[in-house]
Amino acid sequence: MKEGIQRFVLFWLPAILWMGLIFLISARPGAQDVHTLSVADLILSVIRKVGHITEYAFLYLFLFRAFNSVFSDKEVSGKAVMCSFAVAVLYAISDEVHQLFVPMREGKLTDVAIDCLGMFGMYTFIRKYPRMVKVVLD
Repeated sequence: MKEGIQRFVLFWLPAILWMGLIFLISARPGAQDVHTLSVADLILSVIRKVGHITEYAFLYLFLFRAFNSVFSDKEVSGKAVMCSFAVAVLYAISDEVHQLFVPMREGKLTDVAIDCLGMFGMYTFIRKYPRMVKVVLD
């Protein structure tokens, strides 16, 4: 029983806490869109999109680590890849739906696509540098 709790804390809790952090960030009311074409607005928009990419790259990593601990083969498991991607995409969609109910926020499918870029980027990193990632997985 104790080993099960330790495995949960070590492998699943980081993903769950990260999802909670994403939820808290999404629950903050948005700023009113001014729709100007100033350089400052463009920079702020780029920063937000990079934030989406980063949030979901790490979510994918945490989920991959958790699912990889479940499946028996310790190679980069195809099952872990697919499960991680599926859960992260569903969470990205639910996050955008959640934002529909937050004042001055809106849910956008384009944000889900941007989130998927982060997931794909982390997947690519995991595939390209498996030795570096192995340190994180163990």
